[in-house]
Amino acid sequence: MKNIMLKLAAFSMSFILGNAPVFAATYYVATNGTDSSACGSATSECATIQYVLDNKVTAGDTVKIKSGTYNLSSRTIYINNPVNHANLTITADDYNNRPLLAFDWTATINIRIQSGVKGVTISRLRVSSGPSRKLVWGTSIRIDDNPAVIDNCEIYNGFVGIAINTGKNVTISNNVIHTMGAYETDPNSAAGSGGGIGAYNFDGSPAAASWNEKIYIYNNEVYDVAEDAFINVNTFYKYLEIAYNNMHDNYEDGLDWKDTQYVRIHHNKIHDNWGNGIGSNNSYPSTDFEVWNNEIYNNGWYGLLIQGGSKDQKNWKIWNNLIYGNAKNPATWGADGVSLNGTGHEFYHNVIYSNTVPGSQANAGLRGGGIIRNNIFYNNAGNSSGNIATSVSGTIETNYVYPVSPGKTGSYAFTNSSPVMTNPETADFRLQSSSPLIDMGVNTGITTDYLGVARPKSGGYDIGAFEYDAAGSPGPPQYLRGTIN
Repeated sequence: MKNIMLKLAAFSMSFILGNAPVFAATYYVATNGTDSSACGSATSECATIQYVLDNKVTAGDTVKIKSGTYNLSSRTIYINNPVNHANLTITADDYNNRPLLAFDWTATINIRIQSGVKGVTISRLRVSSGPSRKLVWGTSIRIDDNPAVIDNCEIYNGFVGIAINTGKNVTISNNVIHTMGAYETDPNSAAGSGGGIGAYNFDGSPAAASWNEKIYIYNNEVYDVAEDAFINVNTFYKYLEIAYNNMHDNYEDGLDWKDTQYVRIHHNKIHDNWGNGIGSNNSYPSTDFEVWNNEIYNNGWYGLLIQGGSKDQKNWKIWNNLIYGNAKNPATWGADGVSLNGTGHEFYHNVIYSNTVPGSQANAGLRGGGIIRNNIFYNNAGNSSGNIATSVSGTIETNYVYPVSPGKTGSYAFTNSSPVMTNPETADFRLQSSSPLIDMGVNTGITTDYLGVARPKSGGYDIGAFEYDAAGSPGPPQYLRGTIN
């Protein structure tokens, strides 16, 4: 009781001394509102977001935008006051009837969180940069400081959906980004421009120092963009996590990496892109990656490509991934299911199935090298190089390989004509009770399988991404994605 009375006394004294506590306010914007000194309540709304930002809000406030279409033409929304815009939230008033912020192509940036403004959240909005996809440079939302959150928005008809220009503490979650940039009509070309989410670092912001400062790209859907769903452009970033996203039907890569260290890529679906599923560029270092539990399929070039070259491409640990049906587009060069160039790579418990280039170009299930254990290489590369190319170096053991020729199998390989999976033609790669791969792997230190089942389940480690469970494997986990009305 004494402590409570002291707190009440201190609270009262703050008023007497003129230091009354400031409570966060909520301001409203509506299509039929009026910008004036009296606007901003739920029944007397302002007309424009920028008026509220310039004249109403202070740190920690919320701006709620009522449903309807806001025709902003070329007017950029600037979030630029380091004091009054700190910890600001801009969101929909009605989550089930989201407002549309409609810009035209003359606006280079639609919404900009400028340097010095920290803690901004933008959520549940629809942002259109024009009447159709934009063909020249521009960004729908640009983030110049941190922390910042962009959540549950639909972003479309632009050039780049979200441009991250800060090295840390950014969360991009539950968004749908589509119909962006100037695309090519040739699936073998890499000349498209524009993208979904880009990490650019125009101003040379310092990289994160630990996972506590990471950039988190979570549970987004990105499709129909002219370049990559996610691209890291000529910058040095550290500590990024890319998880539970659906990146599909884009005109270049699902994920494109340049000059990056400490990256976690897991539980994504990356499919039907014209370029690579996951690719790193040989002109920039990409090191210390962890890639697990992804489904990478039907991409035009490589399923997963770590390019060689003069820059470091090293220390990628890759496990429990399903990589199938890739390398389907190249008409003038070869592509592989997986290519592990560089040094220090570990490749465990993956399924590499039916990655075959049409025609006569060079093609393999796997190239490069590293520690290659407990994987399934099945029916890859009907052309020159086979399931595992003869040039692959490192420790290659206890893998399933069929057919065995051309190419190599490594030590202690299993070469039965069938791994006895449920139905690989429909991408069900679970082992059946009669599979020769049950309990036949070595200890890789991987403690769960693709579905989260503990490894080992019985006497030993199973080969492939799925640990056989006599009690019945659980179905794939269902992850809710952001929904757009």
